[in-house]
Amino acid sequence: MREEEIQCSGGWGYVRLADCTAQIRECPGDVEEASIPERLDGLTVTAVGEEAFQGRNSLTSVTIPDPVRRLGPRAFAKCRRLVSVRLPAGLEEIPDECFADCRQLKDIAIPGGVTRIGSGAFTGCAMTEITIPDSVALVGDNPFCGCPVLKRIRLAPGHPVLKLDGEALYSRPDRRLVSYPRNPEATEYDIVEGTRVIGGSAFYRCRRLTRVGIPDSVMEIGSIAFCRSGLTEIQLPGGLRALGRYAFADCDALGSMLIPEGVDRIPFGLCAGCERLALVSIPEGVTAIGDGAFCGCPSLDLVLMPRSVTEIGHGAFDGCPVLHIAADWGTFAHRYCWTQHIDCIFRDRDE
Repeated sequence: MREEEIQCSGGWGYVRLADCTAQIRECPGDVEEASIPERLDGLTVTAVGEEAFQGRNSLTSVTIPDPVRRLGPRAFAKCRRLVSVRLPAGLEEIPDECFADCRQLKDIAIPGGVTRIGSGAFTGCAMTEITIPDSVALVGDNPFCGCPVLKRIRLAPGHPVLKLDGEALYSRPDRRLVSYPRNPEATEYDIVEGTRVIGGSAFYRCRRLTRVGIPDSVMEIGSIAFCRSGLTEIQLPGGLRALGRYAFADCDALGSMLIPEGVDRIPFGLCAGCERLALVSIPEGVTAIGDGAFCGCPSLDLVLMPRSVTEIGHGAFDGCPVLHIAADWGTFAHRYCWTQHIDCIFRDRDE
C-alpha cells in the first residue's frame, strides 16, 4: 500500500503513515458531533491531515483523542458552525490557520504540551479569552487575528517566551509585537520601547484604534499589520527597514504616509484602498514600488518620488484620479508619469 493511498473505515478516510499509524484525511459527511476514533483498522490515529475537515459547516463539536499529536494546517478552517473542540493532551502544535474562520468557536483550551501556535491559527474565532500555556515556545503571525470578542489573553507569570503589555501580546526572543485586541477600549496605544518587529496582522481590523506610537527601535512592520484599522495618523520610526504587503491597506481614515529613509522597497498593496490618503512621501534610496501599492486611493493628490526609483509595479496608482507626482526631470518617475498619463510636477529641471 502506498503511503498516500486513502483508505476508508466507518466513513473516515485515512492514510497509513510510515510509522504504521493513521492520519485522518476525511470525515463522514454531514456529521454534527464528530468524535475521531483512536484506532482505524488496527492502526492508532496520531494525526489529522491538512484541510481534513475544512468547510464542514455541519460540524458543531469535535473531540480529538489523546493519541493524536499532530494537526495539519487549516485542518478545521471554515467550519462556521463549530462551537467546541476538545484538543488531545499530547498535541504538539496548533498549525497555521488550523481553526481560521470558525466564527462560532468559543470553547477550546490549549493543552499544556503544545510548543507552537501557528500564524492565524484562530483567525476570526469567537472565544472571549484564551490561556497560553508555559510550554509554548513559538507563536506565528497573530494567531488571534480578527477575533471580534477576544478580550483577554492569559499567561502564567514569568512565561519563558511571551509577555503581556495590557492586552497586547509580545514575543520576547525576537522582540515582536504579536497581537493586539480587535476591539480595545482605548483608541490609542504606544508600543513597548525596544520592540523590533510589529508582527503580521498584529493590529488587523482594530477599527477603534486611531493612533499607535511606534518606538525608534522598530525595524520591521509585517504584512497586513495595520490593515483595516482606524488609524488617522502614523509616524514611522527612522530605524524602519522593511514594510510588509498590505501593511496599511484599507485604513480608511489615514491621511498621509511619510516613509523614512532606510526603506528600499515599497511592497505590494502597502496602502491600497486608503480612501482619505492624500499625501505620500517616498525617500531617496527606494528603488522599487510594488504592484498596487497605492491603488484605490481616490483622495491621493501628491506623491513625492525620489530619483532612486527604477521600478513601479503594475497598477501601483490605479484608481487615483486626482494624483500628481513630484519628480525630477528625466528620471524614471518622470517617464512613468508620461506613459501613464499622470500629472508630473517637476522639482528640479536643468535647462
